[in-house]
Amino acid sequence: MKRIIISPSGNLYGSENVLLDYLGTTKLQFHKIYVPENSKLFSHSILCKYKRVCFYDVKVLYLQLFFEILFRNVKVIYCNEGGHSRYLLFLAKIFPRRKFILHIRLLEDTYLNRLPKNTQVNFELIAVSQTIKQQINVSSQIILDGYNFSKLKPFEIKHNGILKIGIIGRITKSKGIQDLVDRYSLFQNSPIEFHFFGDEGIDINGLIEFKNLVNVFFHGFISDKESIYDIIDLVVHLNGFESLGRIFFESLDYGKPFLGVNSGGIGEIAKLIDYNYVYDIESLFDTLLKLSNNQVEINLEILVLAREKAMIVFSQDAYTTSVDKILK
Repeated sequence: MKRIIISPSGNLYGSENVLLDYLGTTKLQFHKIYVPENSKLFSHSILCKYKRVCFYDVKVLYLQLFFEILFRNVKVIYCNEGGHSRYLLFLAKIFPRRKFILHIRLLEDTYLNRLPKNTQVNFELIAVSQTIKQQINVSSQIILDGYNFSKLKPFEIKHNGILKIGIIGRITKSKGIQDLVDRYSLFQNSPIEFHFFGDEGIDINGLIEFKNLVNVFFHGFISDKESIYDIIDLVVHLNGFESLGRIFFESLDYGKPFLGVNSGGIGEIAKLIDYNYVYDIESLFDTLLKLSNNQVEINLEILVLAREKAMIVFSQDAYTTSVDKILK
């Protein structure tokens, strides 16, 4: 059976890494994988094992897919993100005997104008969390993302005089950076540094003054995870509207405490793995301040137990098996 995968974004953030982990464990065969032109994902070693097709224009891509389905007897089309939902739905209506699967990973991809108004037999939706499923107006199923816990580094907080906070992922105001900017005065006299790792959104151009502060560092996107976690003492996630939050698993895997906002996907993960260090936004900043001044400590045993549970709940094998069943 011929199957096609589409990855709308070629960056190497959460959804792309989930796809790479899946391709590294699945036994299914794929006819082609469509990836944006000149993207970081296109040249990844795992993807090099497959027949890759780069695209630069979405409309041209779906015209190509139309002919692939029509003349090459492609049976299954799987899109790893929701950004192409309207195009995929259009194809699904033209080819009712083909199977189309759309993975919804972001809250903005659940908007009514992007998804079908009614259930369509050959168009299946996968939600990455209960948080996402609740926002989808038609039938969908939850498959919790898998994560390959391979590092399993011992937990520690070095804190050699200065607490180094890592904020990892695309840097935009919607991800919570504005909350830190608004409360920065809390930390002016504390031994603390904020290290940002990720591409910058255009909406932070107005934060030049913040970016130039002596204890704020913007490193840009760094693909080498080891170098990121060697710099920092713990990870902070400021987005209260996260759909799931792969960075949560990554932080635990690299032996770094994770502090986040107790809502959305982050709150959902914390509940599933009995994790204590998620807060409302005010309590989060208060905890950071106390940690930097050695007024509170993080219980490393809680982190160890939470990681052990995460390895079960978010098993990569379980994820691969579940997705394989849908793509067969």
